[in-house]
Amino acid sequence: MKKILSAALMATLLSGCQVLDLVQGTPQKASKVSKPVLTPVQTEVLQKLDAQFQRISAKGIEIEFNGEKYVKQTQAVKGDDPRFVSLALSKNSEARKAVLSDTFYLTDVSHEKAITERYFAKNKETCQLQAVKSDIHDYYACASDKFKRYVALVHKDKNIIAYRSYTSYQVEPTQAEERAIIKALVDYPFDSIVR
Repeated sequence: MKKILSAALMATLLSGCQVLDLVQGTPQKASKVSKPVLTPVQTEVLQKLDAQFQRISAKGIEIEFNGEKYVKQTQAVKGDDPRFVSLALSKNSEARKAVLSDTFYLTDVSHEKAITERYFAKNKETCQLQAVKSDIHDYYACASDKFKRYVALVHKDKNIIAYRSYTSYQVEPTQAEERAIIKALVDYPFDSIVR
């Protein structure tokens, strides 16, 4: 009985590999989980994102986007039309993602064309956007050496127009995940600041 108890006690105190070592008499090799190799450009981008995450965490609020926790900060921007820009970064640093929303409350709806042209001209610097048809909402998408997937859409409601984008830096979403992301971008609340 003593031998059984001591064997059970040892088994609970030792990890699975250590128990196998004792039984087999040979040490087990540690398993290696392969991480994707990052380019210097990707490493630099991720370091900047981590620093930005620290700044946003200090002043931002926690939100949920597409089932994941993010930290978000919103700022008002002076201009002809009331405008709010928000950035949300995922809390998971192993699969960093960002949601950017640029919301205009148009005082004159004729401003929409110029604002939209500026938005797409600026995004051409990010990557070559390709139009994607979807039953949820048409959107634009691309990839680059700095990130795995970038999706953007324009969401309107009366005189409110929001330019929203989602960037996945380390993991490329599947088609089903991208579909859920588009739905989450459409459902994302319009930004404003309560004073």
